[in-house]
Amino acid sequence: MKTQIEESCVLSLVLIAFCSFGHVTARANVRDSTRPPLMAGSSAVNPTVVNLRNFGAVGDGAADDGPALQQSLNALSAAGGGTLFVPEGRYAINTPVMKDFSNLSASVIIRGVDPSPDPIGPHIADGLGSLSEFVIKVGASSNALTVAGLRQLLIEDLTFIGDPAVEDDAHTVLAIHEIADARLRNCEFYGLASFVDGGSIVYAYHSGLKVEGSAFLGCAASSGLRTSVIQNVWWREVSITDTRFIDYGWRPDFFSKTTLSPPYSWISVGNAAAVDDPAEQRQVIIRNVFLDEGVFVGLSCIPAFFTQPQAGAPIDLIFISGLQVNVTNLGGNGVYLSDARRVFIERSHFGWSHVTTAAIALGNIGDATIDRADCVDAANIIYADDATHRLTVINSVYATLDSSAQITKVVTTAPADDPVQYVREQYLSVLGQEPKPAELIYWADQFLGCDASAQCTAEKRLALSAYLGATPAPTYTLSGRILNSRGDGLPSVFVALSGTRAATVMTDSTGNYAFPDLPTAGHYVVTPEKTHYDFAPPFQVVTNPGQDRVVNFGATLKRHLISGTVTDGVKPLSGVTVSLSGTQSAVVTTGGDGAYSFVVDAGGAYTIAVAKDHYMFDQASRNFSDLSGDQVFDSIGVLRTYTISGMVTAAKHAPLGGASVELSGAQSLCATTADDGTYSFTVAAGGNYTVTPSKPGYAFGPASRTFSSLGGNQVTAFTGALLPVLLTEDGTARTVALDSTTMVPGPFSLTSSRNFAADGRTRLMLFALYVDAESAENISVINVQAEDAAQRIYPLAVEYAGSVAGFEWLTQIIVTLPDQARSADQLWISVSQRGAVSNKGLIAIQRSENSFQ
Repeated sequence: MKTQIEESCVLSLVLIAFCSFGHVTARANVRDSTRPPLMAGSSAVNPTVVNLRNFGAVGDGAADDGPALQQSLNALSAAGGGTLFVPEGRYAINTPVMKDFSNLSASVIIRGVDPSPDPIGPHIADGLGSLSEFVIKVGASSNALTVAGLRQLLIEDLTFIGDPAVEDDAHTVLAIHEIADARLRNCEFYGLASFVDGGSIVYAYHSGLKVEGSAFLGCAASSGLRTSVIQNVWWREVSITDTRFIDYGWRPDFFSKTTLSPPYSWISVGNAAAVDDPAEQRQVIIRNVFLDEGVFVGLSCIPAFFTQPQAGAPIDLIFISGLQVNVTNLGGNGVYLSDARRVFIERSHFGWSHVTTAAIALGNIGDATIDRADCVDAANIIYADDATHRLTVINSVYATLDSSAQITKVVTTAPADDPVQYVREQYLSVLGQEPKPAELIYWADQFLGCDASAQCTAEKRLALSAYLGATPAPTYTLSGRILNSRGDGLPSVFVALSGTRAATVMTDSTGNYAFPDLPTAGHYVVTPEKTHYDFAPPFQVVTNPGQDRVVNFGATLKRHLISGTVTDGVKPLSGVTVSLSGTQSAVVTTGGDGAYSFVVDAGGAYTIAVAKDHYMFDQASRNFSDLSGDQVFDSIGVLRTYTISGMVTAAKHAPLGGASVELSGAQSLCATTADDGTYSFTVAAGGNYTVTPSKPGYAFGPASRTFSSLGGNQVTAFTGALLPVLLTEDGTARTVALDSTTMVPGPFSLTSSRNFAADGRTRLMLFALYVDAESAENISVINVQAEDAAQRIYPLAVEYAGSVAGFEWLTQIIVTLPDQARSADQLWISVSQRGAVSNKGLIAIQRSENSFQ
């Protein structure tokens, strides 16, 4: 295992330091004696102060002080925040320390002693003179110090130093999670390495990381694993200022771990976190930073390398000023920046390299401006891919401009006319301060938009002078209210801000919106949008407001037409009921043209339904959800058809085939029953119909069935019975009849001398076919009557009916002759069963005996 830097490597690094960047001194990182606040405008920090040594810390560089550090952070958590003071000493962190302050909304400071008034020396590789040191010894599988869940965190005047006896000091030396404002101020990271997947020296997750006046000396990660010294993932903000990243340091015990493996980059910017507050910006600020050559890419912004927890929000701005890069000799880039809306690089130097791809490489950038960038030695290429929209290069030094950007513009001016530097000088001259990135970019764009027009440039200079002369506030609030047509505030309107700052916000329950903390130097377009609404005016423009501005809008709900035509497939269909339901309700009836229409509010949920008695429609209804435009709904109505069907049966429910079934009424049809006795008619709905069965020799019950205003399928059954047949002598109408006592055929007297019955009357035996034998057992369903020449009807009492032995198909019926027939010479006899009447047959009567004694 490599434990020390080889002496030859050290000598090489020393030569690099003196020959290449000896002009940058460590003195620039010495903190002023007046401590700045934790955060501009921040609330006061909890006054609780705890001392690391009070928790048992030894500080001899050997004893494990990790538990003491853990206990001290626990104490701050219990107190709701405060300050941890780290006295002078070397505190070995052998045990991982992790503290989650979630749900406290606390602020914590971890502070060492004031550094030595004079650092070790004036060289760029010298340390910061911190007297409070954490010696990291947790190993490759653990994070040394993890702090999470704070509102604000400040770590200052501390050194984190590695162990020269090992390769991996920790998986991550300092891990910061879910901290809105995390600052490392005047901190030194020396000789630290993590060569494991996902490792780093400083790792910030879903945090706003600001590194100020710090030094990273001789630190290492793995370019093969794409791990970097500072790694930002799912980040809120990144700011690195007045900080240096050097391949080595000047400590006598060891110089560096960088030569064990070059990091992918000193500073890696991954995927930006989704925006919580619509007015938030995702910005990367790099000011006065030195990047040495011992990495593959000095500064990288490649969100595509990081897709967890998701791809991330757009990067609004990468602003670089005063960057000095010794570009790698490993074939990489000085800076590689991708997937940002705006990149602005000014007053920066790229050099040293003998083997590199590009000093500045840009990929998928919306708008990039490079001003006064010196790209020298072999680091003399500026590159932009074809996904980059616009690249503007101003007064810069380079050998090759390899740009496939959709728009590439090169601007060369006299030094005094440099649009970017002119703006800076005016701010310094009038306000005595540097312009903020947004201010510098806005005014520089104003001048660049003039191209070579002297008049335009003069007008812009006057505008800048007037703006600065009014001593504008650095920021302002743009707010307003959106009212509906009734004058009420309209909630949930999407309000977009574009121009100098891009942001979005939704109106609250009273229709109010606000964009706070906007740079007063800028051009802003406010555009409201809400589905189904029109706005007046559609947008408003605010330029260089200088103070808070109020911008109001009116909103009108759109109206849309739902209409259509109902036909029968050929011609319009009148009398159709069309109903509207849902957000609004209404009912109309189509006229002769079959048309209908409704005017309704946009955004509603509606159902159109068509109906007409006895009609069915190809589309009886249609739903419209979240209505966003005029709609047409046509329908075709067809008169419904139904079936009238059933079965005709005979005795004992046997199917009766061959029967005729007649349909009369609105339609006239005739059908013949099939072998299974069934029949069916398909007819138009709404009509009146009568169904009548018939078949020679049969009587039916019921005789017919009528359906009025037919509104559905109907099933009706008929039962057919064979008509009884009274036996008569062949070729005559004479009934086959016998005196039941003497078995003698007629003529018959009304009385009998045989005294067979007490009443003395004659009983006749008649014979009939097709009298149901089962029914014959119940003589009440069998009727026999006689009719004389005067057409008088005489019922004959039936005393017996039954099958003839050996001739079961033949039924004998015993009847009594009535006294009323005494004056008749002959009678017509007929038999009926359940309404089915037989033929008539004659019997002769002996009149001489037709009286009772």
